[in-house]
Amino acid sequence: MGSAWRRLGDFLARAGANWHHSKWDFRKVIAAGPAKVHLDVQFTRNRIDNSVIGSFRSLWILTETGGRWAVAAAVELRGLSGKIGFAIGGNG
Repeated sequence: MGSAWRRLGDFLARAGANWHHSKWDFRKVIAAGPAKVHLDVQFTRNRIDNSVIGSFRSLWILTETGGRWAVAAAVELRGLSGKIGFAIGGNG
């Protein structure tokens, strides 16, 4: 299985069986330079009837390499439990 399909499978496993769509709650630029942007983001995952599965706040780092912007890293902040999920993206 190719890496794109594997990533899609990973996403669907995290999103849950009832996931239908997601909506941005906010996207705020924390810091920006010519080839890197740090964002404070939050999105909500919804079921087909628009009921909420959950809201997720994260720190995203986007970088530009060879004329292409991509997520280089994303850190999910989960409530007050102190649990942090970390994902490293790629430009490929």
